[in-house]
Amino acid sequence: VRFDNTLKMNYIQGDILAYTRYIAESLHSLANAQNLMLRVESDQAKIVMDYDPERFLQIIHNLLSNAIKFTPSGGKVLLRADLKDKWLHITVTDSGAGIPAEELPNLFERFFQAKNQEHAKAGGTGIGLSLTHELVKAMGGEISVDSKVGVGSTFLVKLPVTNSSVFEEKLMPIDGV
Repeated sequence: VRFDNTLKMNYIQGDILAYTRYIAESLHSLANAQNLMLRVESDQAKIVMDYDPERFLQIIHNLLSNAIKFTPSGGKVLLRADLKDKWLHITVTDSGAGIPAEELPNLFERFFQAKNQEHAKAGGTGIGLSLTHELVKAMGGEISVDSKVGVGSTFLVKLPVTNSSVFEEKLMPIDGV
């Protein structure tokens, strides 16, 4: 993936909540293998909006797999999806190691490796969160993080809700993520 302004978006319109649940489902076996609870919650029955399935998949998969990676056995990872004034709010909360306050400002920079890597059950390239940040920005949204060491982290993604693309039910097989 190139890091420039040519992140091409291919929007469809569909139920992004169903798609989010579907992405989370693909990570359930990973969570179970690590003795973690992975849940998706929403007050909405469905959330129909424009989104790029491939890009959205990368964002959600990255945030959930990171959360799973940094959460010790017996912990939990919760994704919440809510609608607030024409914005989709997605929070991914984990009961993991947390990120030191002084590292939070750099978290979305390329190749920045948080010093809490020793808490990770597998190493990372450091490219995940910066790519996630680029993708969220390219979709007209924003991403932020709130974290406390020893308590866990919450990542918040806000995406603008529009309804102008062709309607398509998108449940593609998740492989090669």
